[in-house]
Amino acid sequence: MINHNENGIGWRLLLRRGIIVGFVFLLVVPGAAHLLYSWMGFNPTDGGFILAGSRRLLEGQVPHRDFISIRTFGSYLLHVPTLLVGGEYVIWISRYISWLQFACIAWAWVIITERLAKLEIGQVRRVLFALIAFVLCAHNWPVMAWHSTDALFLASVGIALCTREKQWVKLAGYFLIGLSVTCRQNFAPMILVLVLGDWKNWKCWLAAFAAPVLFALFLLATGAATDAYEQLTSQSGLWQIGVIHYLKQRWLYLGMLMGVTAAWLLSEHGRKILGEKLSTPGAALGALIILAILARAAIWMARGRVFYVVSPCFTIFGAVIGVLVVRIIEKRSFEGIVRPGFLALGAAWCVSISVGYPGPALAAGVLGVLLLFAGGPFYIPEDATRRMKAASLIVLSALTLACLACFDYTRRNHIYREAPVRELAWRLDGVLSGAKLISTNERTYNVMAGLHEAIRKAQAEKYAIIPDFAAHWVRSKQLNPLPVDWAVKTEFNSEKLRKRMFDRIESCRGEIAIIVQKLQSDALPRAYKRLPDKEFYLFLRYVRSNFTRTAETEFFEIYK
Repeated sequence: MINHNENGIGWRLLLRRGIIVGFVFLLVVPGAAHLLYSWMGFNPTDGGFILAGSRRLLEGQVPHRDFISIRTFGSYLLHVPTLLVGGEYVIWISRYISWLQFACIAWAWVIITERLAKLEIGQVRRVLFALIAFVLCAHNWPVMAWHSTDALFLASVGIALCTREKQWVKLAGYFLIGLSVTCRQNFAPMILVLVLGDWKNWKCWLAAFAAPVLFALFLLATGAATDAYEQLTSQSGLWQIGVIHYLKQRWLYLGMLMGVTAAWLLSEHGRKILGEKLSTPGAALGALIILAILARAAIWMARGRVFYVVSPCFTIFGAVIGVLVVRIIEKRSFEGIVRPGFLALGAAWCVSISVGYPGPALAAGVLGVLLLFAGGPFYIPEDATRRMKAASLIVLSALTLACLACFDYTRRNHIYREAPVRELAWRLDGVLSGAKLISTNERTYNVMAGLHEAIRKAQAEKYAIIPDFAAHWVRSKQLNPLPVDWAVKTEFNSEKLRKRMFDRIESCRGEIAIIVQKLQSDALPRAYKRLPDKEFYLFLRYVRSNFTRTAETEFFEIYK
């Protein structure tokens, strides 16, 4: 128990444990990022997709039965409070939640690695490690409510709680890990965290499976179990994305080679072979290799589009594998950073199983923390000289500043599907309900304003929009009559699901107006570009081929 009456020792204990520093980090970092960047940019593709699902829950719809979702519906439920309190600022507030999640992920993995590896790095390094992890995880990923971020956040905080000794804290941690599975079903392997120490405790198993079981019982009780099975098993690319895609990455093998080399140069065995004269330069070279891996990821982050970060993140993934191989061979055990290393690889692999973003980039900071702990000059032992400690802190601070500079540059110049910040002079207030304080480029603003004109021209009590504009349904006056808010092929990975959508469109014939966009949403930051007639937009093609166009505006066609 903390004693608050012995000359302030309680506060000193809190400070030593990092509780106060962690609280300040989680208050300042996401708050600063939110104020600096959350107002920047909007694109009417996938933004608002999760919030639209939350809206459906509030309207009483049962997931999978009443609307199609190829992912478990935990994220929709998780963001219901945001929708309840957000009002006209709901998108802006949801972006703060996303920043907070990334900050929690970063801090959690510093704590996880420190505890499991039984290392003390001090408060300054703890903050610097977490800042680097925050930057690498968030990179130029679109800051929005999203199931991948939710799952990684819940799993990370859950694992951090599982490293504590108190049983009720452990149980809460395992419950959160299980809850991550309800946001993304491919996080189910993270429940294997139990194998690392608590597999004999039946209460931990019960806590880990509580959320998935409750969700399954809900689906059974509401008659949605069959639909849920069809939708959740419709994506069959696990082997292709989770294995084959990794084996094809040359950067993964380069990372493994670099990780093995760096870890060997920093290992006791390597220093003995190199001898006294070469051991110090060798250790410096090992640390420099790790520094280069992380710096490369930051530089690529500043280069451009969100997918630029994928290849250097495979390098980080491979480097962690290489480091763990050397540590296992050297120590012949799973002690030190090996245990958190396997957990980090597991989390990164789970979040990488994605059709839209197939890579471990969202967990790059998680993996980066492991490399920072493995790099000698970044983690300095207690018996190091004062000069060595000062030098290592300078190097680490320089890396942190470089990462922050690259992060700021990419957040201002390579915004997700948006123009650079200097062109974002058009506020969405009044043209998209729930998007107050959000600014976009002129073309996107014109299209969003044009949607209101198309709705008026449709002259129908109910309407649907194909294929994009998921954010419109977050606070629209009517609920989307179609069973999905982002009508693209990614959400329909089986013939049964496509047939269900086609049948629903047909059943609406004569009852609703179907508004079809003319322009490609993700091209709006650059130019007005005709929406391509390709299989990805299969429902757009179907409506144009089987329905009658009754009206048209500059940016939309109206069918009945």
